[in-house]
Amino acid sequence: MEEENNKKSSKKVGIIVSVIVISDDEDEQLLTINMIENVENRGGSHYLLPKVKNIIEGYIS
Repeated sequence: MEEENNKKSSKKVGIIVSVIVISDDEDEQLLTINMIENVENRGGSHYLLPKVKNIIEGYIS
């Protein structure tokens, strides 16, 4: 029974989250906080980064 409990406790539990926070010390108008859950099968932060890039480029232009 103890061996069975050890197997159960070694399973991964939880949600993989990617978070990117961007701010500009010189421009207080710029602050973006982006979070996406369940990114483990979508490339992790590589999934979120292009989306954030589009937000920043839209703000700058």
